[in-house]
Amino acid sequence: SPWWGIGDLQSTPSAAGARAAGREVARLHGAEGTSISILPIDIDTSAADIAPWLADSVRALGKRLAVLLPEVSKREPLTELHGDLSPDQVLVNEHGEIRLIDFDRAGGGPAARDLGSFLAACRPEQGEEFLRGYREAGGKVDWVSLAVWEAYAHLNFALAPLRRGAADWPEKLRHTLDLAWAALDLVPPRSVDLAGEKWLVNRTWRDGPDGLAVELKHPDTGQIRAARWRHSGRPAIRSF
Repeated sequence: SPWWGIGDLQSTPSAAGARAAGREVARLHGAEGTSISILPIDIDTSAADIAPWLADSVRALGKRLAVLLPEVSKREPLTELHGDLSPDQVLVNEHGEIRLIDFDRAGGGPAARDLGSFLAACRPEQGEEFLRGYREAGGKVDWVSLAVWEAYAHLNFALAPLRRGAADWPEKLRHTLDLAWAALDLVPPRSVDLAGEKWLVNRTWRDGPDGLAVELKHPDTGQIRAARWRHSGRPAIRSF
């Protein structure tokens, strides 16, 4: 019920509420025996027409996502999604209990689609608590998929300030595009060159707030090598 509680996580942010939301979303994603239709991928680049001075960035972002989204969609099993997850879709009461609302866009897809949607709409510290609760409840996070879906959410909601009539919408639009590109900085390339040899990026794990631990695999010998991917400054893989 929209009248339950004292507000939502956007108007009444709390660490406990964010963690509880993460746990509840993990339970949703772990539901079995559901019949779901797959949510379509619709990359919205209309901001290029509304703000032509940012058209190059918008279109380049759209092209990058058009390549990455089909790839990361294969990395995770399909699950039931909220479909429009954000802090204002989570009601909270005075005891820190939460309720998810507005399932009108629910459907199927990779779990990272919901997670990226929430992260794109929340404060960084709220996102960390949300993911902590999600993982505590058994939710699995694919960090590369999460980064791509977060960028998708940023782009698709980039014109929200304009639709709300915000006078500073051009600045907010530019900031949102910067956030989308920053999210994609966490996505490592498919392969890297080390000492003149090609190595495939085999697996990744979260390694601090600004990078990933990376497992590299030699395509010919099968040899495994560890590395770190950092996106502060110039993105680079550092092997060790």
